[in-house]
Parts: sequence; C-alpha cells; structure tokens
Amino acid sequence: MTATPPSYLRPKMTDRATVQISTTAASSGQSDGVDLGGNALGGVLVSTAWTDAQITVQGSFDGTTYFDVYTSTGGEVTIGTSGSSAIVGRYLSFDPFPFVGLPFIKLRSGTGASPVTQVATRSLTLALFKSTPSQ
Repeated sequence: MTATPPSYLRPKMTDRATVQISTTAASSGQSDGVDLGGNALGGVLVSTAWTDAQITVQGSFDGTTYFDVYTSTGGEVTIGTSGSSAIVGRYLSFDPFPFVGLPFIKLRSGTGASPVTQVATRSLTLALFKSTPSQ
C-alpha cells in the first residue's frame, strides 16, 4: 500500500477586479455587484483618497438579492479598521475563506448599521483567489 500525501488548499491569486463606491444616496456607500467567477475575495487595495471607514461585504447567490456577510460567531465581516485612516492607500490581505461559495459580492463603505458616504466616487482593487490543492 502506497501512502498518498495530504492535499492542502493553497490560495493562488487568479484575477483582479476594480469596483467603484458611489456617492449617491441610493447606493448607501455600496459598490455595484461583482461576479467573482468562481474565485474568492482575498485582498483589497484601498484608494489613497478613501474617506475613513471600515469596508464590509454583502454576498449574493443570484446577483440580484444581496445579504450582509457575517462570521460564524455573528459579527459582520469587516475589512480594516476605522478611526485612524489605517486602511487608506494600503493593500489589505486576508483569509478568503468567508467568501468561498459566494458567486457575487458588493463592498460597502462602513457597516450595515452605519454606512459611510465617500466624499467622491472611490475605486477599490480586489484580489481574487482560487483555492487549488497542492501536492
């Protein structure tokens, strides 16, 4: 009997996307929906002109109906911190696991309870990862 080495999931960046967060009241600080194409969100490059706010995520299975994304402990999934402009102009890398299985996402400036309107339209560059087995 031959032993087979374990297969581990290793994130591998496979694509990039850019989203705009609008300043219109109707957008509530949200981007348009992004089709992840089978990938998971694993990083965000934040605009150097970003108005201080956390970034939160909404997900969708059909690209039409979106819902806030929460952790298994009940907290809203947040990217970065607010209060110190700590995320402005930085690339933020994080575990893509909370986004695996979500075909569509929207990013929001602020939280679901307190969206933050950006002073002008802002761009965020997304790093998309596909988990592939390693040998």
